[in-house]
Amino acid sequence: MTDSSLKQIKKLWMKFDPIGVYGHGSEWPDDEYDSYIMPTYELLKKNASDERLKAYVIHVVNEQMELEIDQKLIDIFSLRSFILYPLQFD
Repeated sequence: MTDSSLKQIKKLWMKFDPIGVYGHGSEWPDDEYDSYIMPTYELLKKNASDERLKAYVIHVVNEQMELEIDQKLIDIFSLRSFILYPLQFD
């Protein structure tokens, strides 16, 4: 595991921001989504399918955060995971 990979995943979650705490000018602490970084990393490291990654994110948003979110945002999160933030694993 590399610090760079974890930082990329953290940026991904902060950009996704399902709770909506990181808008323009936000002073919210940058650790809001830290508990989801390692599970996301592990899924990507194990070459999880797009469907598996989306299922994890949906579980987090719906069950843990108790929020509803547009499926398109989940799709974008997954796409960014696999394309915009390519990771190099040990």
